[in-house]
Amino acid sequence: MKTIIKNIYSKDIQLIYNTLNINTNIFIYSLDIYILEIAIDEISKKFKSDGYLIYKPSTKIDIEEKSLYIIDINNRNILYYYLEMCNKVNIKILFFSRLFTIVDNLEKRVKSRFSNIILVLDKLTREQYIDIYKYKVSKDINMYKKLEYSLEENIVKLLHRQYDINPTISSLLNIYLKFKYDIPEYRLIDTLKYLNNVHLSILILCHHTKIIYFNVVSEYKKFINRIKELKNTKNKEILNCYEEITDMGLISEKGSLLIDFNDLKNFICSNSPQYLKKLFTYIQL
Repeated sequence: MKTIIKNIYSKDIQLIYNTLNINTNIFIYSLDIYILEIAIDEISKKFKSDGYLIYKPSTKIDIEEKSLYIIDINNRNILYYYLEMCNKVNIKILFFSRLFTIVDNLEKRVKSRFSNIILVLDKLTREQYIDIYKYKVSKDINMYKKLEYSLEENIVKLLHRQYDINPTISSLLNIYLKFKYDIPEYRLIDTLKYLNNVHLSILILCHHTKIIYFNVVSEYKKFINRIKELKNTKNKEILNCYEEITDMGLISEKGSLLIDFNDLKNFICSNSPQYLKKLFTYIQL
């Protein structure tokens, strides 16, 4: 699925790369976290091939010459620091957000150093949305055999309706999940009921920290260290659970939570043991 999204947004990605090459900082926006992450990943690769160091800081760190800093513009405490460094050191800053109006609410001192160059990654067209779904199904042989006769009728009608409500990749994955696992009518709560406490605790962790396959074990063990019921979870089980919730479309390949955090919290508070509920306290520390 990543390949087809890269192809759809290849011109946008090239424009962002070219624009950032001749400016010290720019801001990119997309409502869709999947699209945003793929674009950032591709831009990072281009700058890395140009000899840039790539950083994704959430705090103030020492500045390195010829580096690209990828920063969530919602992280307001560090914006001025990095923008000020643009005037002193040869660096580039790629700001990103899923909230377009965030720029209007920046501090005056930040606005004065911000380039005001904003590039928008538009939502998928209706045709692209449906094509991506068909592409994902075609890569799953068992599911393709199961759905090939009904794909053009029932599912495509559902995709059209869902596109009008929410045209994001995560909504598309919800429909994929519904048919793959035979959930009669997709609701998040139905999906969460399939998950064990390791699955659920990883989802909480994803709200707190971005995790990927290579760091999920270490980050998870740090996160649940004070929970005796989870602290002895085997590495293999952690990895398996991470892969399963990624495949189910609950988190992105870059570790971003793709479901509403409040819905997750409400489900856990109503259905899970007390030790799992404690994890919400830890992410507020």
